Amino acid sequence: MSTLTSYSFEEVKNHPVVQKMTSKFVSIQRDDVARAFYRTWIRHYNAWESIERKEQHSIDNISRIAWDNKQKLFKVYYKKTKHFSPVWYHYTSGEWY
Repeated sequence: MSTLTSYSFEEVKNHPVVQKMTSKFVSIQRDDVARAFYRTWIRHYNAWESIERKEQHSIDNISRIAWDNKQKLFKVYYKKTKHFSPVWYHYTSGEWY
């Protein structure tokens, strides 16, 4: 598993689940889409203080990312961990819920 303290944009952009999601966009937009996802994801990841929550919300624990074109947001699905059930979030421009 990747370090639980920080992830660079390149690490996130090159992660298989992010690449799969961005592959649905025209190639010139892929970096922009990855950057939009990264901005919200890194804020969400850094909002957690406990190691267990950081592990749950790590890039390696994302099972799927879907773009909802109608709502203009990402749906991010996290796998179950030792401490937490599977969970998913809406990721909008810098916010999650």
